Amino acid sequence: MPQGKTISDIFRMAREGTLPDGFSLWDLRDRFGRTAAHAAAKAGKLPEGFSQWTLEDAESWSVAHEAAAAGRLPDGFDGWLIGLGGVTVAHLAAPRGLLPPGFDRWDAADSHGRTVWHAGAEGGHLPPGFDRWDLADDTGRTVWHSAARGGILPPGFDGWETADASGYTVAHAAARGGWLPEGFGRFDMTDADGMTVWHAAALGGRLPEGFSDWKLARRNGITVAHDAASGGCLPDSFGEWEICDCCGRTVAHAAAEAGTLPPGFDRWEIGAGSWESVAHVAAENGHLPPEFSAWGIRDLQGRSVAHDAAESGNLPEGFGMWDLEDRDGTTVAHVAARKGTLPAGLDLWRVRDHNGWSVAHEAATAGKLPEDFGLWDMLDGDGGTVLHAAALGGTVPSGFSDWALANSRGRTVAHLAAYGGCLPDDFSDWSLADIDGTTVAHEAAEAWCLPPGFDAWETSDSEGRTVAHVQAGKAGLPEGFGMWGLADACGRTVAHEAACAGTLPEGFGQWELADTQGWTVAHEAARARTLPEDFALWGLADGSGQTVVHVAAKAGCLPENFSDWELADGLGRTVAHLAAMKGHLPANFRRWELRDHDGRTVAHWALTAGLLPEGFDAWTLADGRGRSVARLAAERGLLPAGFSGWENADRDGRTVAHAAAEKGTLPAGFAGWETADRYGRTVAHVAAKAGTLPAEFSAWALADAGGRTVAHSAARAGTLPEGFPSKCPGGAALWELADSRGWTVAHELARRGGMPEGFGRWTMADRSGRTVAAVAVRCGALPRGLSEEEAAARHGPGIVRAARQAGYVFRTRGLVRP
Repeated sequence: MPQGKTISDIFRMAREGTLPDGFSLWDLRDRFGRTAAHAAAKAGKLPEGFSQWTLEDAESWSVAHEAAAAGRLPDGFDGWLIGLGGVTVAHLAAPRGLLPPGFDRWDAADSHGRTVWHAGAEGGHLPPGFDRWDLADDTGRTVWHSAARGGILPPGFDGWETADASGYTVAHAAARGGWLPEGFGRFDMTDADGMTVWHAAALGGRLPEGFSDWKLARRNGITVAHDAASGGCLPDSFGEWEICDCCGRTVAHAAAEAGTLPPGFDRWEIGAGSWESVAHVAAENGHLPPEFSAWGIRDLQGRSVAHDAAESGNLPEGFGMWDLEDRDGTTVAHVAARKGTLPAGLDLWRVRDHNGWSVAHEAATAGKLPEDFGLWDMLDGDGGTVLHAAALGGTVPSGFSDWALANSRGRTVAHLAAYGGCLPDDFSDWSLADIDGTTVAHEAAEAWCLPPGFDAWETSDSEGRTVAHVQAGKAGLPEGFGMWGLADACGRTVAHEAACAGTLPEGFGQWELADTQGWTVAHEAARARTLPEDFALWGLADGSGQTVVHVAAKAGCLPENFSDWELADGLGRTVAHLAAMKGHLPANFRRWELRDHDGRTVAHWALTAGLLPEGFDAWTLADGRGRSVARLAAERGLLPAGFSGWENADRDGRTVAHAAAEKGTLPAGFAGWETADRYGRTVAHVAAKAGTLPAEFSAWALADAGGRTVAHSAARAGTLPEGFPSKCPGGAALWELADSRGWTVAHELARRGGMPEGFGRWTMADRSGRTVAAVAVRCGALPRGLSEEEAAARHGPGIVRAARQAGYVFRTRGLVRP
């Protein structure tokens, strides 16, 4: 590290491109695991000839990914497949038009099946002669969808209804991108969430002229008006700002977030006292107008609009309400200090929140204190000085030496400086510990900044966790390290940590090292997919009988020639079951009949994960309760087209058809409606309850063991067809269908409170004497304002008698409930 420079300095210089020639510490990491190379790549400041493109941060994001995302890859770059198995660099470069002519790996797919073709199409960049438009990712989204979003659909395209697994069509994608052709007329198409093409067009900012159905809502309540506010295409005359979605978010909130509120908008208090007002959203996103003055509007936590404006750096010049507090006593001055936007000359350093945390502490933590600051010994509620806060922020004043100065938890300035990356090169008191036994060395290892030559690896905290444990799980241990068996209080060794992080050295051989539960280093490496290719100790077992091979099966790192699929762990789960659960079975696997301790087959496990292969045909395999794979597939809507084994039943007689009826996935023309389970409940009953009966269905009198008909089930669920029973065979007699208690279909509908106009069979009674009229009145089928004459004219005199018998009174203004 350059003399006298902290990690914070190095990263700042990397972003500015001012690192000295010959700088080589590109793998130097900050507290979040990001390297100096990442910082330079994002800013486009990597030197010519840089080659460490595969350096990754804690999220496996490489330097090459960072540079591609910033559009700053150098000429001649060839690491396009870095990240293969996930999002590659090519996926990021393709939509930006950065792939070179002749690039030949457009078929590379990420973990969701999305190819580089998909990515390129979304940015409007596909190779000449491309013809794989219907290629779909794992969600069913095709290149057509991406091309529609990118505006490169070929002339004459007419496949607007092509949909992915969620019903999102190419028309939705084109509307979202603003590329629908003039005269397009299929705006009513919806996806599975109820999002219409109108909604997508609104988000794209291009609604057709004259559109007025602003309250048209998706299933989550988000209306076209919300989306138009986000897309910036609400008309100037729009005024229904308080339309809410299901979460209470209004159109005004959406417009405030997008910065599309009209000039002169003055409804800033909408949402005040809830999670956030419109003013809060506008302040957070920097969209408050210059004349705004209602800074005191507060949200549910007592946080003012000024707090959010300070957070986003949008307080106006001359702002003076620095002492506004939220419920915790955090003032606007605290927030501005953290952002470095406190005006010079304001002496607000001693202002404190309810925990004693001062504005000075806040500014120090953010590294925003002025050079002439002198109140270093001010204490917060935990006894921490401003020096502690400055150390955490990486800005300890020059010449500081009192590293052992501790707060009430025993955490010293050195602890916080280690985490903040500003310990001096000659620091040596690594054993300083807080009340939990965490030493400065532990903190330095956590922050990736132990100095070269550090050797006190066995130093441990109160739980026995050594510095070596921390370092092994972060940046790896130095070459020649040999204390792999150092264990914490749970028996977890340094080798376990290294195996988890993939930092074990080549040739490591102590795979049998185990924690107190018998979990070995080999188990840990298998779980993390860091086992070496020549690993052979697959039979090592932990305390529960789970072997390394079981863990490897779940993780998907079994050797290619593995065949011992029947090997079971202590819970009776075979290797095949665990591999199936995560989709790691080989393409030629055929041992679907293997069972676990509950009798579930490998096929059941694979189906539960939605990972059965194409061509699977062992649908009749049943678990211990007789439930077949087909039955489970029907419940999840995963049966293949052309399936015919609808009568396959479990021990209760519930068939595949029953399960499919519930999901609405029975094929057109299905005829086995009378198929019944052991309780007499037919497929038609299930479909009626789910609302999936076809329009032509007519067997309403089918009854279960208790005499309840299909019509009863439909009436209870509110799924009777419009006009029932006049449009059905049997006519009005269908109202009289009764179960074993004499309860009719009319009774059932009356209980829902939704009797049809003109219904006149009010005197029908069940065996206890309850009439349809009595049920209708009791359940609110009559509106409060209905007069006696209106009730009699609409429903007949029987309803008036029933209302009076139930204690209701007809007065001049209508029916009055007791």
